[in-house]
Amino acid sequence: MGNYGESGGNSSGSDVEELVNELSFRVGNVEDQVSDLEEDVEQVHVSLDDLARRMSNYQFSMWIQSEEGKEYRAWKDKWEPILVTFKSLRKVAESDRCEYARSQTIKAGFKAKPDWRQYRAQEKNPIMRFLGQGGMKAKFDHDIEEWQRIYDEAIKPLPHASKFVKGGPRIVKAIEDAFKDIDSYIESGDYAEIRSVIQRPLRGIEYLYDAEVPGELPGVAEWLKENEKEA
Repeated sequence: MGNYGESGGNSSGSDVEELVNELSFRVGNVEDQVSDLEEDVEQVHVSLDDLARRMSNYQFSMWIQSEEGKEYRAWKDKWEPILVTFKSLRKVAESDRCEYARSQTIKAGFKAKPDWRQYRAQEKNPIMRFLGQGGMKAKFDHDIEEWQRIYDEAIKPLPHASKFVKGGPRIVKAIEDAFKDIDSYIESGDYAEIRSVIQRPLRGIEYLYDAEVPGELPGVAEWLKENEKEA
């Protein structure tokens, strides 16, 4: 009887093991099927996105050949170079402003903008280093705040590029807004709305070549000098 019981127990354990294995196999199959389905769905999304892109490109290619499309191209040919020229001044101005502000932080004793990783690595207490706390965290918070204060105080008074444009920022903003609106309409396929944008009264960008340029912006002074020669 004892042997029978033991044999029965082994048989029961074997059945359970087989059942678990079978269930695991089925679960594995289901997971594989779900994974395949997810890949199929993803492929469908990619295909739909590609189809939408192709349709959008086709619609744009047809529209750009229409009379309205030709009007847009003429408008773009006129205003894009104007905006590109201004953006080159903006790039120079922002570079000058940032460079001067950084130079002031260096004068104040900062070799570079405080980097938390470097401060954290100097924390001697391993637990505090792991938690991102401790004395070095307090020092970093103080230093980064001081660095930012010096940087902001140095850069804030310096003029942006639009200050060297007759009429100021609003002249530039009107042109940039027009381009942004047109890009939005092209993306959404609302080509009929573009005509109202290109009919907006825009003023050209005239630069104040005789403006007093702060000594902190040498690049701007040079840009205005060179651009005046080409004007």
